[in-house]
Amino acid sequence: MAERARPLLAQLPDGAFADLMRQELQRQTGVDATRPAEPPKPPPRGREPAQKRSLVRSVIALLLQQPALGLQLEQPYRFAGLRLTGVPLLLEILEVVQQRPEISTGALLEHFTEHEQGEALRKLATQVLPGEDASWARELHDAVVQLERQSLQQRIDELQDKQRAQGLDDTDKYELRMLLQALAGRA
Repeated sequence: MAERARPLLAQLPDGAFADLMRQELQRQTGVDATRPAEPPKPPPRGREPAQKRSLVRSVIALLLQQPALGLQLEQPYRFAGLRLTGVPLLLEILEVVQQRPEISTGALLEHFTEHEQGEALRKLATQVLPGEDASWARELHDAVVQLERQSLQQRIDELQDKQRAQGLDDTDKYELRMLLQALAGRA
């Protein structure tokens, strides 16, 4: 426990709170927590290609860093029906943020402790994201626009498959026409 807590304690600014946290850790574990933590070793470079983060994963990472950004998203979420890995988890996170607008990263992670993706969320929350709050808001907005486009395209593909298989009724034709116009308007 002490080894896992030491790097986190090292992130605290020097002061009374950090001292109290170190003392409490020492009291609970019997290990001297005042010893400086070893800096984490940088990951080896050049051996593994950098993993490209999916769009959904990027949105989740942003929300973990700054949960209040989720309050800027307009409900109902137009990407809710998108069949991509992580969309149900993203919707769960957004629901928690809507229910608890003041929620912090730590509280959000605590909420998902027992979730099957809880460990992945913790790892994602520890990643350092480039930029600052203002750029994160723009990045979130742009990512959500792309998810909405993908959702439109998914429904268009479904209707076109149905058209090839059995044909469309008037309602489906109208929906397809409206979706194609909406997609063209977002291009």
